[in-house]
Amino acid sequence: MRLGNASEIALMVPNTHSVVSSQLIIELANRLENDGFILSAYFSSDDAVRERHILQQLMANRRIAGIILAPVNDDVGSYEKLVNSGIPFICLERTFRGVEIDSIVSDNVEGIYKGTKHLIKSGHENIILLLENRHHTAVDDKLQGYRQALAEYGVPFREDLVINID
Repeated sequence: MRLGNASEIALMVPNTHSVVSSQLIIELANRLENDGFILSAYFSSDDAVRERHILQQLMANRRIAGIILAPVNDDVGSYEKLVNSGIPFICLERTFRGVEIDSIVSDNVEGIYKGTKHLIKSGHENIILLLENRHHTAVDDKLQGYRQALAEYGVPFREDLVINID
């Protein structure tokens, strides 16, 4: 273990409901431990007030060496204190619009585009898109890929086939 002030990496994700989130926590904890860090997990529940409170606590904690964040929203202004804090951080699977921030994201546009295109080529036209009931970059990107594939193949976009879920 690292001795001294900065020995902890904070991970903030919406929840642990998905298998991916649970596996991510386990894998990060193991890898960081090998490098002498401790992983601490925090859960925002996609609540901006809760996220802001946790981030304030983390920025005041001298043990925090870095933050891995799945931000609740894509407005960088909401994270100005974090950006200016000097604490290294990276966004995970969501990022901010219009500003360059270190991020690890899936290519949601291309992924949904390819999946929708495959279904259309297989003869399907009434293709449902399930989206999180949140506004952030990943949701916007998925909708963009879906619409792009429909338009390319002349399939009309139908709002009733886009279902928002929690």
